[in-house]
Amino acid sequence: MMDKLELSLRKTGVIGLVNGEEELADLAALQTRAPDAPAEALAQVASALGKPGYDAILDPAAYEAMTRARLDNEDANMPWRPGVMRIRDFGLPDFATILPPSRDGATLTYFARDTHTGLPCKVTLPLGSVGEMVVIPLPLTPMEGDPVPVPQEVTDAALGPEKDAPDDLELLDDEAAEAEGKAAKE
Repeated sequence: MMDKLELSLRKTGVIGLVNGEEELADLAALQTRAPDAPAEALAQVASALGKPGYDAILDPAAYEAMTRARLDNEDANMPWRPGVMRIRDFGLPDFATILPPSRDGATLTYFARDTHTGLPCKVTLPLGSVGEMVVIPLPLTPMEGDPVPVPQEVTDAALGPEKDAPDDLELLDDEAAEAEGKAAKE
């Protein structure tokens, strides 16, 4: 009998659920359990339990239609501006390369979109043993006639965190931040 794999929301967050009973709390649990579930279900759960900021693309045609609709709603004559997220500023992927999730032996391959930019990437994940999830941004073809191209550092930064990039986010202490704000006003 084929295992049923689905997502479930608990008070502690999103988990994977195998056959309605066995909980998979993280990506390592999914990798070692590696149910014989369909690749689509594996991709959904891997996307939810893996690196944050990526959603599995289960329907490539729908993703292409959504991206093209977003492109059609953008002002082609407006030059690039910081803080304005437009697909045309980054370019388009070769949509023919974006395929539904698949499983080849002990490797799951699926495409995902960056939840911030909408840009696509290819994800590979070993199953059956714990291994590294590899996320590779897809090449993008610049839009013709782009009046002001996006600076390369902006494009690079828009494609999610780089492998082994330092986590330089500072945690803010709410009370300390509030005290700083009051002191600045005085």
